[in-house]
Amino acid sequence: MITFRKIYWVMILLPLFFMGCKEEDFEVQDADAYAKVFLQQAIEGTVENTFFMKDEWYKVHLGVGYGGVQLPSSPIDVKLAANPSLVDQYNDLNNTHFPVMPEGSYRLVEDVAHINSGETNSQYLYLEVNPTKLTGIGAHILPVSLVSVTGAAQINEELKTVYYIVNSTYESNPYPDIERDNWKVVDFSTDEDEGAGGGRVAHALDGLYNTFWATQWRAAKPTPPHHITIDLSTAVDLHGLKLAGRVDAAGVPRNQGNPKNVLIETSLDHASWEEAGLFTLENVAESTLYFEYAKHARYFRITVLATHNNFYQTHIAEINAF
Repeated sequence: MITFRKIYWVMILLPLFFMGCKEEDFEVQDADAYAKVFLQQAIEGTVENTFFMKDEWYKVHLGVGYGGVQLPSSPIDVKLAANPSLVDQYNDLNNTHFPVMPEGSYRLVEDVAHINSGETNSQYLYLEVNPTKLTGIGAHILPVSLVSVTGAAQINEELKTVYYIVNSTYESNPYPDIERDNWKVVDFSTDEDEGAGGGRVAHALDGLYNTFWATQWRAAKPTPPHHITIDLSTAVDLHGLKLAGRVDAAGVPRNQGNPKNVLIETSLDHASWEEAGLFTLENVAESTLYFEYAKHARYFRITVLATHNNFYQTHIAEINAF
């Protein structure tokens, strides 16, 4: 018969029995061969950030990790580098068209990660990005890869690269207006003499917000699309346009005829054209149109596809570019 006293002594002595048994050490031959370093953010594949379009250097964190059957017994140094050559491959695989961040728009604050013995993470490293040195507010991409390792570890080939995608947004316009001294209108749909208000196409560049270019309304009443083409006289990087609509004497936008849906195109030779953006404008005194990506161009063409209140006529008081 098992008594309570017997059970009591079994419970006391059983742990002591196991404590006297020594567990065999588990050893892995050539353990360093299984040690690998990797970019921690590469687990996600891509890392996206959005910054204000300012002349500032924003920090993006990156770090290197260590994996193996045991902790590193000696320090490990891992070198990193930007790898723009991978952008085309990324775009092909993901059906994207991201441009690479241009040189001068990014910098690695440190390009060597240090992993101390007995640790599994490196110090924090930073990729810095200046949005104003990108080609616009659209997404840009930069692959960063591990390129070499010093110490008892190998590079994990599947986790050696992270793709940083940066978008920008405007808090305010950081770009100055382009001088218009040598601009000229080289093509337009129609214009109409409006007397004191102007009406002729030249009034879109006369520097006066109380005059305007207006399309025909007397003998003919053509409906949109209406267009105007500007020659800048030299090729520049265009980030966007400013369009001022027609206003009354009190500065209130006219309730019909100001541009609503607008297509902007650019060209270097006035023959081959590239779309810079399709915009929907509020009926305000002046609208700012930011291109997704800057365009290197000598000419730009504004095509008004629709006007406010669906009026047949359109009018633009002033055109500026930045």
